[in-house]
Amino acid sequence: MPDQPPPRRRFRLLRWSVFGLALVLFLTIIVVLFRPRDPITQANWQNIRTGMTEKEVQDILGRPGMDVKQYEHQLWALGKLEYDDVPLREPERRLEFAAGDEVTEYKCWIGRRGCITVTLDHTGRVQSKSFAGFRIADPNLLERLRYWLGW
Repeated sequence: MPDQPPPRRRFRLLRWSVFGLALVLFLTIIVVLFRPRDPITQANWQNIRTGMTEKEVQDILGRPGMDVKQYEHQLWALGKLEYDDVPLREPERRLEFAAGDEVTEYKCWIGRRGCITVTLDHTGRVQSKSFAGFRIADPNLLERLRYWLGW
């Protein structure tokens, strides 16, 4: 008959195993409950208004926007994307601008499930905005888990 650990030792091993599992469960719950939410959403896009300053948009989205070159680099780094439906734009059509009102800058924000782009006039105020929802076309296991958990 093989040697079995004494009952006291088995109890201690069981107690530490239960403690370890409880700790892992507790940490998982903490991560799920307190994970940072992605601010690049359609709801936040709807909060952006024509005439807002770039700083006001940054306050809504939580960080400064990228210029077009950085934006294109970030999109390239994400790989192949599948876009949701039709992108949202406001105003829906191109406005006729008076002399001196031309777009001087684009600012872009990329999140886990979409991107927001605003055009700024020469005074630094929002002239138009767009939102395009997307998902990664060929997600790996970690990305699938993030989508499933809503991260």
